[in-house]
Amino acid sequence: MGVVLLAAACGDSEGAGGQGGDPGTEREIQGAVEKGPFVLGSSVTVSLLSSGGTPTGDVIPTQTENDAGAFELATAWTGLVAIEADGFYFNEVTGDLSGAGLTLRAHGDLSSSDQVYVNLITHLIDQRVETLIEGGASFTDAASQAEAELVAAHGIGPSGFDPQQGANQTSLLAGDSDASAYVLAVSAVFLQAALTEAGPDGPLDATFQDLLNTSSSAFSATGALPAPTRERLAQAEQDVDGDAVMQNLADRLVAIGSASTVPNIQRVLDPDQDDVANLDDNCPVVANPGQEDSDEDGIGDACGCGNGVVDIGEACDDGNAVTLDGCEPSCEASCQLLVAVDDIDDNTAFGPVFDLGDNTIFFLFDPETGERNPWVVDDATGETEALLGGPALATDAAVLNGVLFWNDSDGYVWRADGTLGGTEMTDLRAPGQLLVHDGAIYTTRYTPAEGDSVVRTDGTAAGSEELFTGGASVSYLTILDGDLLFLVNTMAGTRELWRSAGAIAPAEMVASVPLSGSSTNSPLPTALGLAFIPSEVELPAITRTDGTAAGTFTLYQAVGNKYPSVYGVELDGAYYFNVFDNNGYALFRTDGTVAGTTSIDLGYEDASPFAVFDGELLVTALNNPVLLRSDGTAAGTSVLLNDVLGLRGVFFSRLFFARGSATDVWHSEGDEASARMLVSNLVYPLMFEAGDYLYMTVDDPIVGKGAARCRMQ
Repeated sequence: MGVVLLAAACGDSEGAGGQGGDPGTEREIQGAVEKGPFVLGSSVTVSLLSSGGTPTGDVIPTQTENDAGAFELATAWTGLVAIEADGFYFNEVTGDLSGAGLTLRAHGDLSSSDQVYVNLITHLIDQRVETLIEGGASFTDAASQAEAELVAAHGIGPSGFDPQQGANQTSLLAGDSDASAYVLAVSAVFLQAALTEAGPDGPLDATFQDLLNTSSSAFSATGALPAPTRERLAQAEQDVDGDAVMQNLADRLVAIGSASTVPNIQRVLDPDQDDVANLDDNCPVVANPGQEDSDEDGIGDACGCGNGVVDIGEACDDGNAVTLDGCEPSCEASCQLLVAVDDIDDNTAFGPVFDLGDNTIFFLFDPETGERNPWVVDDATGETEALLGGPALATDAAVLNGVLFWNDSDGYVWRADGTLGGTEMTDLRAPGQLLVHDGAIYTTRYTPAEGDSVVRTDGTAAGSEELFTGGASVSYLTILDGDLLFLVNTMAGTRELWRSAGAIAPAEMVASVPLSGSSTNSPLPTALGLAFIPSEVELPAITRTDGTAAGTFTLYQAVGNKYPSVYGVELDGAYYFNVFDNNGYALFRTDGTVAGTTSIDLGYEDASPFAVFDGELLVTALNNPVLLRSDGTAAGTSVLLNDVLGLRGVFFSRLFFARGSATDVWHSEGDEASARMLVSNLVYPLMFEAGDYLYMTVDDPIVGKGAARCRMQ
């Protein structure tokens, strides 16, 4: 029970709107303070007024009794009152409690009602009501006129919207009605305007209070709002997310134990300003006052896919019929988000990706655990599931008979068949490379006593056999013409090339090869029936091998401060590779012989081979944003694409490259006419092809943030 105050009559009683009544007739007055609802303990001050609106000097202090903002008091007063409430409130736009108090005001007439509600509308019209009463209007007429003027003044909702109930008799918690929806809509739009003005880190509560007070003050004199305020509110009505507002309020009501129905804010919101509220508008985001719907599908003609406006039910709408340009002609995104990552950055490593047939497994780096964990995606539905228990991918992975095998940081091999239950650690220890060939996995296994071994396995310890034992380290497992090749750094500090004929027999040493500063868990590059080995004979060099002792020798020996790369591109019986020095890149070509290994000039500095596309060599030019096509001669070299900031790869017979920004992903069929942007921000530089999809991590306004795939077939 609130504070009890028995107010004595002051001589005359004027009935409705009078200044008092029988002091012996006490009754209970109930109300609530709502923005969102004010919290428990918010202060409420009720001042008694004469019929002319002047204070009598009598004041009733009370406070809200719960988090629904409810208050009550007992009084015999039957005249006008002015109410001022101050406290923290629920922000229905952000879904949080306010960070500072808010003051709201209202007028009420206790001669006609035993309840008075305080809300945003009562606050906005408060000074206007006082002005009209001072001009001779009764409270009833003043409140009615002020509320009608406010509907026109703020421009929220359809023109002439009628809440059909006075604001001081309306509660947000009274269920779904035009009146309660109107209070919620006006409240949310004003708050959205304050949010926009304050910015993400600005003083929201102070900005909001200032907007309310300045609007109330401006409105009091003429019943109108300044044009800049109306413009801010119009933009806010477009920006506010009505569904989110209702959900936030619903969640708050559950939290405070209220069973009230949330008013449908879409009864009022009219962001396209066509005088049809969203609830009845068949195209809420495009003005269509006539509501034309020629195919009678319930979606207005103005909202058809392809109009360049993102309408309800559309992920995007770029207004064209071009495919794979980020937004499909069906108004669906070209790419689908598989796993959302809120704090995505360029450290959110992605991949590799493996196609298992009906589903695909990809690895995604988890910044919190520091692990690259496996996820499975159903290729048909796009549904994803984390393969819990799977550890980080340490070095390599491979698919054998529809099952993925990978090694973890502890050196054990794990397997996954694409299901949670089928993800398990095996008893096979293989800390190195996993290479699949001819129905088996070839890998390395380490023991302190013997160093690295080479093992052929079916994925189990029981089904494993050693092909080689006794190297200090083994690297570069490679299949060449059906044989297994690998390099062994021996206990004596030398380096040897070994071969397992048919990839199933015990291995035999082929030749000693020069040492090199590099060693990876990847196959050697192969071309022209040869494998190319990074080596060092006084200076960096390239050794070639055909798997025989006679066919293993130094192909290219650097002179001076030069660094050749074994990785290149094969085209028409030649292998193209780079040699780097302090002056940049030099392009070389070899036919596999020393005499046939020469530098070539394509007419562009720092030319670097990238891939073969459509029967021609693709070449990039360092510090020159062009992509070249070449037959290996200067005369046969020309610009294929301009404004290429970096190549991403050749997938699905398309070129993928960066343009506009180093992180924007474009693709082309090999000409400018077919060039289009797929996603606007590639977070991690690598992309992976698996099945019908291209996989990557993105931070794209249409797709979202995280691991994504784009259907390319």
